[in-house]
Amino acid sequence: MKTQGKAKEKINFQELHNEKKFYFKLIIKIVILIVLISISIFLLRASFTADNLLSYTETGSIDYKVYLKENNFYKDKYLGKNMTYITSLVDYIAIDFNYDFETTEKSNLDYTYSVYANLVITPEDNSKVLFDEKYVLQDITSKKISNTNEYNIIKAVTLDYNYYNDLANTFKTTYGVNCNSKLIVGLLVDTNGKDIKYETEFNNSNEINVTFSLAKKQVDINMESANLDSTKDITIKSNGLIKNKGLLMVSIIFILATIMVMISIAKTVYNLRVQKDEYTRYIEKILNNYDRAIVETQYLPNLDDYEVIEINKFTELLDVRDTLRLPIIYTPIEGKGSCFYIRQDRTIYIHYVSCTSLVPVKKFDSLFM
Repeated sequence: MKTQGKAKEKINFQELHNEKKFYFKLIIKIVILIVLISISIFLLRASFTADNLLSYTETGSIDYKVYLKENNFYKDKYLGKNMTYITSLVDYIAIDFNYDFETTEKSNLDYTYSVYANLVITPEDNSKVLFDEKYVLQDITSKKISNTNEYNIIKAVTLDYNYYNDLANTFKTTYGVNCNSKLIVGLLVDTNGKDIKYETEFNNSNEINVTFSLAKKQVDINMESANLDSTKDITIKSNGLIKNKGLLMVSIIFILATIMVMISIAKTVYNLRVQKDEYTRYIEKILNNYDRAIVETQYLPNLDDYEVIEINKFTELLDVRDTLRLPIIYTPIEGKGSCFYIRQDRTIYIHYVSCTSLVPVKKFDSLFM
């Protein structure tokens, strides 16, 4: 037995202090684990080459001028964009194509381009195609350039608008059909490349075009596909190549430290679970074996009003009971432990058991010897 003036402080400070200390250490270990994991991930990423991104951008535009036949109305030789054009006054149309291709990395480029005119005749409801023919305005031109990240195509063509307009009118009168006719004039570009840094091959095809109406009194011009602004990305896999062996070794050390901390946390949590299971078995054993000697209550008396005598073993508390012939009072403290005590006048004999007192099984068994 051991006497103590303030057993309440004993319960809340000694046993429960150990419990708080235990959880504090557990939290510290978890924080350390999070820090180690973060550092390990950072070092691993820095140790290996990351995936790279190869991008290429295409931009394009079309400009045109409608040159006029001699007439008594227009003083200028041509009309610019976005105007109304009388078909009978059109002499020819000058079209300027401007196309630019640019990559983020120096590359070897092989590209071709051509200019075409596509005559399309359809019924008025555009349900079918009555006539579809392509004409070459500029033969395919091939070029190769090395160690560069861009090229530019500037191409001017002269369109004999009246030639295609006469074809459309002849088709219409010959077959006596009501139809819509249009002429699509476009620049078609094909690019094959291989970047020098990553040796990644890529290819691309695109075009810009402008559409002219045919067989009408006025020429309508559609520029919806005349402008181009497109960017495409190619992801280049790194295949896990080591970039920095020194950082890799440091990251391995941190990974091993992380594993050790994880094992320590796992052991701590396991031990806590075992100890709580032992606590439960210990309390159940007391209640089952000494049920007739124990009275259960939910509240502890104010221990400051008593002379407190702390009992180390439950069997010693049984001896006090036999001597004083007073009942043992049992009070469970949720989440903390249990109190067994005997109260005689202003003296209280108390045996406290913490649910996280980390007492081995053998010691629990020894309490009943």
